[in-house]
Amino acid sequence: TSTSTSTPSNSVIFIVGGATTRFNPSAAVYSYDPTNNTYTTRTSLPQTVQDAPLVLDSDRRLNLLGGGVGTDAYSALVYKYDITSNAWSIGTPLLAARAQHTAVCRAD
Repeated sequence: TSTSTSTPSNSVIFIVGGATTRFNPSAAVYSYDPTNNTYTTRTSLPQTVQDAPLVLDSDRRLNLLGGGVGTDAYSALVYKYDITSNAWSIGTPLLAARAQHTAVCRAD
């Protein structure tokens, strides 16, 4: 299985999408607090996604970029997660659908 993680402030780790079995993408989202050793269920992705990078932007939103959405199906959608409001929105799509790629957010 594959998952995407990011570590924003306060050492909370987010587990977003991934796959529960081969070719079975997930929309589940969880946060993990290592200090308290607890998981919290968050608002699910609008659709199932696997093999997609997740980056934290300068506005402190998690950005899920494209990914696999089924057997041999890729997405160009960008989902933005607001940590404070626990809500997803759609961002500007990628130029082309893709999965199994990498991304990094660079500070200016």
